[in-house]
Amino acid sequence: MAHRDTPNYNSPLGNAFPWRTIPPPLLWINGEQFFPAILQAIESAHTSIWIEIYLIQSGHLLDQFKSAWIAAVQRNVQVCICCDHLGSKNFNKTDQKELLAAGVQLALYNPLNWRHPVRSLFRDHRKMLVIDQRLVFVGGAGISDDFSPENSHRHWRETMLSLTGSIVQDWIVLFNSVWQQFSPPLPATPSHEPPESPPDNTATTQARARINCSDLLHPHGTSLPLLEAMRHTSHYIWIATPYFLPPHRLRKALRQAAKRRVDVRLLIPGTFSDHPWLGLFSRTFYPGLLRAGVQIYEYQPRFLHMKVMLCDDWVSIGSSNLDRWGMFWNLEANQELHHPETAKNVKSMLEADFQVSEQILNVRRSLRLQLLRRLLQAAIRFMERLRR
Repeated sequence: MAHRDTPNYNSPLGNAFPWRTIPPPLLWINGEQFFPAILQAIESAHTSIWIEIYLIQSGHLLDQFKSAWIAAVQRNVQVCICCDHLGSKNFNKTDQKELLAAGVQLALYNPLNWRHPVRSLFRDHRKMLVIDQRLVFVGGAGISDDFSPENSHRHWRETMLSLTGSIVQDWIVLFNSVWQQFSPPLPATPSHEPPESPPDNTATTQARARINCSDLLHPHGTSLPLLEAMRHTSHYIWIATPYFLPPHRLRKALRQAAKRRVDVRLLIPGTFSDHPWLGLFSRTFYPGLLRAGVQIYEYQPRFLHMKVMLCDDWVSIGSSNLDRWGMFWNLEANQELHHPETAKNVKSMLEADFQVSEQILNVRRSLRLQLLRRLLQAAIRFMERLRR
């Protein structure tokens, strides 16, 4: 298995991907929809399966993927998997050895090294799966039983997209920017027709699509497109994020939009979270946003893990959270779309999520909240100094 002690934390592209005109994307809601679709695409692959992922854990779901990957290699399909070392800490050695023995190519991004703690902060948080260089799945899901309704009673709330057309080549370029640190760059010459879209999730109009991404040299690559979309929005700004620790200018943009009577809503985890203490920090931002007219909802059924942003007919779905960590330390990537039908589907999806969430109407600015806020700001300033 390949790894480098000192990976390149920067993409040579930054945020330089162009807008593309592509066929309508498909929206997949929760693991019961996207995992069967992904596994079917893997089973139908002819030439290549390229995966870049943060969270991968041994368990029942990985066993399904492992069988599909090994079967693909036996069909002479190239299978390349790049996973983050921290995110794959529960990807056990037995599973790794079995995949390597079968011919799957594995790479671990930035192995943790406690002798270089600052270097270990840089993580690859992107999630993409490219099939035959013709089809790509992107979003926030990992290969973990936490996302699987078959294996977890409270499987995490997640959303994915699948896309075909010229945008796939941009995702391949992004994948290669990391993969070439471990092996020679992979070719980007599609050789098979893309799979047909399911008939119940199609649209008639083409979409405008662009990748936005961030890295060490371009820390605002995922936040600037959101700010730009918010400035031009006239009807609604709806954002779902599992971690809400936004920088000042994003909070300011949310408040300004609400004051000009845009319908601004935030969907944030409620009772269930993989890091409950982050919810305490998130609440320190509630009072100012609520006073400005921002509506805040806490999702109740299970952990909300999706990263979805909707500004009128602009949609962004991908890997980046609204927190300073992702903006300053991680490799991140989102799929931007201008497509009325996808925006309509995302709006309907979020409306259903709001129905099972608790709206927060008032949060007292207690001394405890003020102390948490100051501790958070001090920690952010310290982390930003480390990054320089």
